[in-house]
Amino acid sequence: MAYVVATEKGEKIIVDKVKKEKDPNYSVIYATGAFGGPNGPYDFRINFYDGGLAQDENGEYYERRTINSSVILSYASAKQLADWILGHLESYEKEMGHEIYAGKKDLTEL
Repeated sequence: MAYVVATEKGEKIIVDKVKKEKDPNYSVIYATGAFGGPNGPYDFRINFYDGGLAQDENGEYYERRTINSSVILSYASAKQLADWILGHLESYEKEMGHEIYAGKKDLTEL
């Protein structure tokens, strides 16, 4: 992203140099899914979770979803993220020669 800065003399300077730094609290998580979406007029929220099969105290099975982290984005940033992800996935599919299946399975036929 480029920034336009006005100097004391009224000159405009375009700054497009980027320096990446990791926060001291930076961490990596593994997520198997996400949920969320628009949150009012100001931001878009994504909650990432890791899920798996679990049993309750009665021995009944359920899907456990442990939320690892949440990200709050402006709508513009959410759109940029979506475009970035889709671009990389399209490149991956082209390189691998097949489409990534991410649809829901009909479990009634099993």
